[in-house]
Amino acid sequence: MAGKSILIRSKLKKAQAFLNKNKLPEAKSIYEQIYRTNKNDIDIGLTLAIINRKMGLFRETETVCRHILISYPDNPMTHHILGSALQCLGNMDGAIASYQTALRLDPSLSEAHYFIGDVYKLTGQAEAAAQSYRLAVKLKPDFVEALNNLGAVLISLHQLDDAREILTKADKIRPNCEQVLCNFGDLYLLDNKLEKALTYAEKTLKINKNFFEAYCLKGKIHNQQGVYDKALDSYNYALQLQPENEAVIGGIAQIFEKRREFDAA
Repeated sequence: MAGKSILIRSKLKKAQAFLNKNKLPEAKSIYEQIYRTNKNDIDIGLTLAIINRKMGLFRETETVCRHILISYPDNPMTHHILGSALQCLGNMDGAIASYQTALRLDPSLSEAHYFIGDVYKLTGQAEAAAQSYRLAVKLKPDFVEALNNLGAVLISLHQLDDAREILTKADKIRPNCEQVLCNFGDLYLLDNKLEKALTYAEKTLKINKNFFEAYCLKGKIHNQQGVYDKALDSYNYALQLQPENEAVIGGIAQIFEKRREFDAA
């Protein structure tokens, strides 16, 4: 707060107290008041952008970041936050460009490696995603989210031994993480070890009974086992959590098609 007036320091102290209590709207209101008359203060601008992002106000996040970049075009954190806002807005090309700029300016931003990996994963660029997640983990070895997503990508690439090793590391750092356990289930499903896959699905649901991916996993396992009633039960639970999920609806349709084929035989 060096160089700031007594009034601004007082307001920032009050805003920080709200942030400490996770009262984001109150903190946002104060930061907006200060930012209106201090638009060249990058610290205030970045904090406001981060608050907006946490509140899901991605357009406002983008607006603040773009204003900051007029005066500070080479600030890597601003490009990183802008990338995350664009990603949430569905502008994947813009997100990749922003993350790449952030990493060109500061290659040590593990979060930027992680988030650009997510974009690559979402857009079907599995090899690029794996490379980005590996860089994130290299910078931050206990980065469970990056380890978990790397494991998931390696499963999609059918690199099961590498995926198992990565997920085991994640599980040691954060035991009983639902997503890690569910990814183990996906791994064993792909490896055709159905009972072991089912064990991981059940273990996940004991931790979180509303974990959507675990019901999807159970549906796929039971479908592959030919236990269609149980598969439908699992998919229906999943639909209660995400009523318009196309993958689940497709899974149910596939079961009914198999039943029709069986009845016609």
